[in-house]
Amino acid sequence: MYETRYMSIFAAVMTGKGTGAISTIQIFGDSAGAVIKKVFKPAGTKPLKFEAGEILLGTIYDGAEVIDQVTIGCEGTDTFAINCHGNPLIVEMIMQLLRRHGAALLSAEQMLKKLLMAQKSAGSIAVEAKLTQAKAKTLQGTKIIAKQNDAGLTKKARGWLERIDEISLDTIKAEAIEILQKSRIANLIIYGCTAVLTGPPNSGKSTLLNCMAGRQKAIVTDIKGTTRDWVEATCRIDPLSLTLIDTAGLDEESARPESTVENAAQKKTAEILEQADIVLLVLDASRPIEELDDQITNRL
Repeated sequence: MYETRYMSIFAAVMTGKGTGAISTIQIFGDSAGAVIKKVFKPAGTKPLKFEAGEILLGTIYDGAEVIDQVTIGCEGTDTFAINCHGNPLIVEMIMQLLRRHGAALLSAEQMLKKLLMAQKSAGSIAVEAKLTQAKAKTLQGTKIIAKQNDAGLTKKARGWLERIDEISLDTIKAEAIEILQKSRIANLIIYGCTAVLTGPPNSGKSTLLNCMAGRQKAIVTDIKGTTRDWVEATCRIDPLSLTLIDTAGLDEESARPESTVENAAQKKTAEILEQADIVLLVLDASRPIEELDDQITNRL
């Protein structure tokens, strides 16, 4: 096998994992054009030229072997987007071909960061905002991120610098603390949050999860302790994207030395509760609240 080394070239799959109609592979670097010329043959008889905005139709070859028919978008003299068929095997073959021609393989996030940093006008906050925007789980989250560059943290930081001689450190500290407090809420809107359903056995946790998810994700029976492994489902309650987790019922009586499975379920429930953003305590309305085990409430 051949292997060529260039000074600087990177490749990344920019579309999601799995089978799809089309996958996009981004190539970036001062030698990107040279590599494209080695692996790509355009359709027709026109000579291969790279002009910004041009879309090229042709075939990717590995030597004499045809890999796939593709289109290549020329985003600049050093930036190209290969649009190939979405079969993961084809995508992997193209990526390995580019690697053998000297490309360093990156994740989509790493590639996006390199592309943004290459823009001289992009500040660190703008770069971080663009990277975060790709991960936002809600429309409201993308709007929050979009504001950061022009009217959010960037604007606030510029204001501090412009008034550095007349503003006190206490004022800056107070404003920074306020931003941090708001950012905790913003993070939940942007990235989504985890809501754990917990409570005594047979209190209706699985029924509530199925209702909120809009479909049956958890098995529901009248038998105590039906749920032992945790069950996840996703739902949207504006402005949040919630990951709901149905856990084994908190039951001190089940945590007996001889009950290995129950002990493991109780331990896992405790671990999930520690990591939750929101804990929803589900109780049976037919049972007086006074009868709720103090040991259960103390664990929440």
